[in-house]
Amino acid sequence: KVVDGTNSAPDVVIVAMLPGKATEAILTYRQAGYTLPILSNNSFRRDYILRQVGAAANGLEGSSVMVADKSRSGAAFVNAFRAATGHMSEVTASGAYDSAASLMLAAIVAGGEGPRPHAVTPADIRRGLTRINDKQGRIIRPTVADFTTAVRLARQSKPINYKGAYNALGWNAAGDIFPPLVHWTVERGRFVEHELYDCTPQHPLCPAK
Repeated sequence: KVVDGTNSAPDVVIVAMLPGKATEAILTYRQAGYTLPILSNNSFRRDYILRQVGAAANGLEGSSVMVADKSRSGAAFVNAFRAATGHMSEVTASGAYDSAASLMLAAIVAGGEGPRPHAVTPADIRRGLTRINDKQGRIIRPTVADFTTAVRLARQSKPINYKGAYNALGWNAAGDIFPPLVHWTVERGRFVEHELYDCTPQHPLCPAK
Protein backbone atom coordinates (compact mmCIF):
# COMPACT_ATOMS: atom_id res chain seq x y z
CA LYS A 1 0.00 0.00 0.00
CA VAL A 2 2.86 2.39 0.73
CA VAL A 3 4.73 1.71 -2.50
CA ASP A 4 1.80 1.02 -4.87
CA GLY A 5 -0.66 3.57 -3.51
CA THR A 6 -2.67 6.05 -5.54
CA ASN A 7 -0.38 8.91 -4.57
CA SER A 8 3.04 9.38 -6.13
CA ALA A 9 5.79 6.98 -5.09
CA PRO A 10 7.66 7.93 -1.91
CA ASP A 11 11.34 8.91 -1.97
CA VAL A 12 12.21 6.36 0.67
CA VAL A 13 10.53 3.73 2.85
CA ILE A 14 11.37 3.80 6.57
CA VAL A 15 10.70 0.66 8.60
CA ALA A 16 10.11 1.62 12.23
CA MET A 17 8.62 -1.45 13.88
CA LEU A 18 9.44 -3.88 16.65
CA PRO A 19 12.15 -6.40 15.68
CA GLY A 20 9.86 -9.26 14.64
CA LYS A 21 7.68 -7.12 12.40
CA ALA A 22 10.69 -5.25 10.98
CA THR A 23 12.21 -8.56 9.90
CA GLU A 24 9.01 -9.63 8.17
CA ALA A 25 8.52 -6.25 6.49
CA ILE A 26 12.04 -6.10 5.06
CA LEU A 27 11.94 -9.69 3.83
CA THR A 28 8.58 -9.06 2.13
CA TYR A 29 9.88 -5.85 0.57
CA ARG A 30 13.00 -7.51 -0.79
CA GLN A 31 11.11 -10.53 -2.12
CA ALA A 32 8.69 -8.24 -3.96
CA GLY A 33 11.58 -6.72 -5.89
CA TYR A 34 10.91 -3.08 -5.00
CA THR A 35 13.74 -0.71 -5.86
CA LEU A 36 12.90 2.31 -3.69
CA PRO A 37 15.49 2.87 -0.95
CA ILE A 38 14.50 1.33 2.38
CA LEU A 39 15.83 2.35 5.78
CA SER A 40 15.44 0.89 9.26
CA ASN A 41 16.30 1.93 12.81
CA ASN A 42 17.29 0.63 16.21
CA SER A 43 14.70 -2.17 16.15
CA PHE A 44 16.27 -3.97 13.19
CA ARG A 45 19.83 -3.70 14.46
CA ARG A 46 20.14 -7.16 15.97
CA ASP A 47 22.66 -9.77 14.87
CA TYR A 48 20.10 -12.56 15.20
CA ILE A 49 17.87 -10.68 12.74
CA LEU A 50 20.69 -10.62 10.20
CA ARG A 51 20.93 -14.38 10.45
CA GLN A 52 17.18 -14.66 9.80
CA VAL A 53 17.12 -12.25 6.86
CA GLY A 54 20.34 -13.49 5.27
CA ALA A 55 21.57 -11.96 2.03
CA ALA A 56 18.39 -9.88 1.69
CA ALA A 57 19.76 -7.57 4.40
CA ASN A 58 22.87 -6.61 2.45
CA GLY A 59 22.71 -2.98 1.38
CA LEU A 60 20.15 -2.04 4.01
CA GLU A 61 21.00 1.06 6.02
CA GLY A 62 19.61 2.95 8.97
CA SER A 63 20.36 4.56 12.31
CA SER A 64 20.66 3.36 15.88
CA VAL A 65 22.61 3.92 19.03
CA MET A 66 26.20 2.66 18.89
CA VAL A 67 27.25 -0.78 20.03
CA ALA A 68 29.57 1.00 22.47
CA ASP A 69 30.96 4.47 23.07
CA LYS A 70 33.78 5.56 20.74
CA SER A 71 36.24 5.86 23.61
CA ARG A 72 38.63 3.82 25.72
CA SER A 73 35.67 2.83 27.89
CA GLY A 74 33.71 1.50 24.94
CA ALA A 75 36.76 -0.34 23.60
CA ALA A 76 37.37 -1.94 27.00
CA PHE A 77 33.80 -3.25 27.08
CA VAL A 78 33.89 -4.54 23.49
CA ASN A 79 37.22 -6.32 24.01
CA ALA A 80 36.15 -7.90 27.29
CA PHE A 81 32.82 -9.02 25.82
CA ARG A 82 34.50 -10.61 22.82
CA ALA A 83 37.09 -12.32 25.02
CA ALA A 84 34.35 -13.76 27.25
CA THR A 85 31.90 -14.84 24.55
CA GLY A 86 33.82 -15.12 21.30
CA HIS A 87 31.55 -12.68 19.46
CA MET A 88 30.53 -9.03 19.30
CA SER A 89 27.92 -7.72 21.73
CA GLU A 90 24.43 -6.82 20.57
CA VAL A 91 23.44 -3.17 20.38
CA THR A 92 22.28 -1.76 23.79
CA ALA A 93 24.21 -4.47 25.70
CA SER A 94 26.71 -1.82 26.79
CA GLY A 95 23.82 0.28 28.13
CA ALA A 96 22.55 -2.62 30.22
CA TYR A 97 26.08 -3.14 31.49
CA ASP A 98 26.44 0.52 32.48
CA SER A 99 23.11 0.38 34.32
CA ALA A 100 24.36 -2.49 36.47
CA ALA A 101 27.79 -0.92 36.95
CA SER A 102 26.29 2.43 37.99
CA LEU A 103 24.04 0.74 40.54
CA MET A 104 27.03 -1.17 41.91
CA LEU A 105 29.23 1.94 42.15
CA ALA A 106 26.46 4.03 43.72
CA ALA A 107 25.88 1.35 46.36
CA ILE A 108 29.59 1.18 47.15
CA VAL A 109 29.88 4.96 47.43
CA ALA A 110 26.76 5.08 49.60
CA GLY A 111 28.20 2.43 51.92
CA GLY A 112 30.57 4.90 53.51
CA GLU A 113 34.19 4.91 54.55
CA GLY A 114 36.31 2.17 56.02
CA PRO A 115 36.64 -1.58 55.45
CA ARG A 116 33.16 -2.36 56.84
CA PRO A 117 30.57 -0.30 54.94
CA HIS A 118 27.11 0.09 56.42
CA ALA A 119 23.95 -1.28 54.85
CA VAL A 120 22.43 1.06 52.28
CA THR A 121 18.85 1.99 51.48
CA PRO A 122 17.32 2.89 48.09
CA ALA A 123 17.54 6.56 49.11
CA ASP A 124 21.25 6.12 49.87
CA ILE A 125 21.82 4.62 46.43
CA ARG A 126 19.95 7.47 44.73
CA ARG A 127 22.26 9.91 46.50
CA GLY A 128 25.22 7.73 45.59
CA LEU A 129 24.35 8.06 41.92
CA THR A 130 24.98 11.80 42.17
CA ARG A 131 28.53 11.11 43.36
CA ILE A 132 29.88 8.74 40.71
CA ASN A 133 30.00 11.24 37.83
CA ASP A 134 32.05 13.85 39.67
CA LYS A 135 34.00 15.79 37.03
CA GLN A 136 36.76 16.38 39.60
CA GLY A 137 37.01 12.70 40.46
CA ARG A 138 39.33 9.91 39.29
CA ILE A 139 38.18 8.54 35.93
CA ILE A 140 36.86 5.01 36.27
CA ARG A 141 36.42 2.90 33.15
CA PRO A 142 34.61 -0.47 32.88
CA THR A 143 37.57 -2.67 33.76
CA VAL A 144 38.36 -4.90 36.72
CA ALA A 145 41.37 -2.76 37.63
CA ASP A 146 39.40 0.47 37.59
CA PHE A 147 36.52 -0.98 39.62
CA THR A 148 39.08 -2.08 42.21
CA THR A 149 40.39 1.48 42.29
CA ALA A 150 36.82 2.81 42.62
CA VAL A 151 36.22 0.67 45.71
CA ARG A 152 39.42 1.93 47.32
CA LEU A 153 38.56 5.57 46.60
CA ALA A 154 35.01 5.15 47.86
CA ARG A 155 36.31 3.80 51.16
CA GLN A 156 38.36 6.99 51.43
CA SER A 157 35.38 9.20 50.48
CA LYS A 158 37.23 10.41 47.39
CA PRO A 159 35.29 11.35 44.24
CA ILE A 160 35.09 9.17 41.14
CA ASN A 161 33.97 9.85 37.59
CA TYR A 162 32.57 6.74 35.87
CA LYS A 163 33.11 6.85 32.10
CA GLY A 164 30.72 4.22 30.87
CA ALA A 165 30.85 1.74 28.02
CA TYR A 166 27.60 3.04 26.49
CA ASN A 167 28.06 6.77 26.98
CA ALA A 168 31.29 8.00 28.50
CA LEU A 169 29.94 11.52 29.07
CA GLY A 170 27.63 10.49 31.91
CA TRP A 171 24.18 11.88 32.66
CA ASN A 172 22.80 15.33 33.31
CA ALA A 173 21.08 16.69 36.43
CA ALA A 174 17.80 15.03 35.44
CA GLY A 175 19.49 11.64 35.03
CA ASP A 176 19.24 11.66 31.22
CA ILE A 177 21.94 10.63 28.76
CA PHE A 178 22.14 11.41 25.06
CA PRO A 179 24.44 8.99 23.26
CA PRO A 180 24.96 9.92 19.61
CA LEU A 181 23.15 8.13 16.82
CA VAL A 182 25.21 6.23 14.30
CA HIS A 183 24.51 5.66 10.61
CA TRP A 184 25.01 1.98 9.75
CA THR A 185 24.87 -0.21 6.68
CA VAL A 186 24.68 -3.98 6.31
CA GLU A 187 27.71 -5.20 4.42
CA ARG A 188 28.46 -8.90 3.83
CA GLY A 189 26.12 -9.97 6.56
CA ARG A 190 27.25 -7.62 9.31
CA PHE A 191 26.45 -4.14 10.60
CA VAL A 192 29.08 -1.53 9.77
CA GLU A 193 29.01 1.78 11.66
CA HIS A 194 29.75 5.07 9.88
CA GLU A 195 29.27 8.74 10.90
CA LEU A 196 27.78 9.91 14.20
CA TYR A 197 25.01 12.46 14.85
CA ASP A 198 24.60 14.61 17.95
CA CYS A 199 20.94 14.28 19.04
CA THR A 200 20.29 16.31 22.20
CA PRO A 201 17.71 18.86 23.39
CA GLN A 202 20.22 21.52 22.35
CA HIS A 203 20.60 19.93 18.88
CA PRO A 204 17.13 18.62 17.92
CA LEU A 205 18.06 18.37 14.22
CA CYS A 206 20.89 15.94 15.01
CA PRO A 207 23.88 17.55 13.28
CA ALA A 208 26.84 15.37 12.33
CA LYS A 209 29.51 15.18 15.02
